[in-house]
Amino acid sequence: MYRHYGDTRILEVNFATIQRWLDFLESKSKNDMLVRWGGQWDFLGDWLWPGAEGVNGDTRETLFFNNCYWIYNLKTAAQIADVLGKNEDATKYRQRAETVRQAVHKEFFDPGENGYVNNLQAYLAAALLVGLPPEELQPKVFKRFEDEILIHRKGHFWGGITGGYFIVKNLLEFDRPDLMFEMATKEDYPGWGDMLRKGATTVWEAWDGRNSLLHSSYLHIGAWFIEGLAGIQPDPEGPGYKRFIIKPGVLKGKPLDWVKARFDSPYGTIQSEWQIRNGKLMLKVSVPPNTTGTLYVPTSDPKSIKEGNNSLQKAPGIKHLRDEKGRTVLELQPGRYNFEAAL
Repeated sequence: MYRHYGDTRILEVNFATIQRWLDFLESKSKNDMLVRWGGQWDFLGDWLWPGAEGVNGDTRETLFFNNCYWIYNLKTAAQIADVLGKNEDATKYRQRAETVRQAVHKEFFDPGENGYVNNLQAYLAAALLVGLPPEELQPKVFKRFEDEILIHRKGHFWGGITGGYFIVKNLLEFDRPDLMFEMATKEDYPGWGDMLRKGATTVWEAWDGRNSLLHSSYLHIGAWFIEGLAGIQPDPEGPGYKRFIIKPGVLKGKPLDWVKARFDSPYGTIQSEWQIRNGKLMLKVSVPPNTTGTLYVPTSDPKSIKEGNNSLQKAPGIKHLRDEKGRTVLELQPGRYNFEAAL
């Protein structure tokens, strides 16, 4: 809410509750890790992944998942404390997150597989998203995550109601719209395409359709359309879209040659529309008044970029920030832009 609206009140009102929740988790920990608590329906981890059976609160996988989520809670609380100027709390929660991270990694990491527990997508995604692997191991764990998607699951999405969130968010954070595209376009079980093929008009509770046929289970994919394909993302440097990012998810070699999106920010409509035409990227962008956009232009040749009939050097409202591998990064002032670039 804060990232999207820039309003600190929701953080201020809820911070005491967040602290009580973290105190509760501390009371359920031993040797810097959470332990199982509650009855049969407590301590659930991921839920209703493909092929899931019964209640899974007592498994090693759930213990791992919930410990990753504890780290996620601690890191989020530290970020909130930063915004509120609560420096001591921010330091405390970051230090605690690091202590827990080390303990969980030591307990669950499998060096032979470069993964964790059973290596299903949800668990690897959660580990990567909370920074569980040490920096030198992160590329190896991500490769294991990629292999789990493309090889072990033949491009299918393999997560449940809670784990699926981590999969999608992880792919957005690591800038891999290509992997999300693979999973989003599968038309057999398990997947959204399978639901459509079987006549679904709403999202099911379980991938196989055995429970409710109108549920919120697998809505994680919605963020991918706006943030992954259109690339419209909030910028932590300017909450509430005072500053924002547009990073189009252009997929070379995939049967996706256009995307159109408009996002109603607190400052007005942000537009990101792109299409591939004759090997060139055509990109329309709108930046609302009183905001600043950071645009990542996918291109094989930064010198090929034009805005309208102008080169970048002559185009008003544009500042060239840097060139990255496969992208040119531009800062945009309010206005409407029409870019063209070689892919």
